[in-house]
Amino acid sequence: MQKCPEEGLPRLEGPHGVDFDKSQQGWLALYLDCAVRHNGLVDDINKRAELSK
Repeated sequence: MQKCPEEGLPRLEGPHGVDFDKSQQGWLALYLDCAVRHNGLVDDINKRAELSK
């Protein structure tokens, strides 16, 4: 298992509300794909693997 890549994350492309909304929609899509949960699971598995060595 690997953590979700950090490259390609949505960036704010301008000073207007529509720019903010566009970037937040991208972040929401990532969040809904469970990146936070996935990365936490990977961390826990890696910690357990280190403890069992």
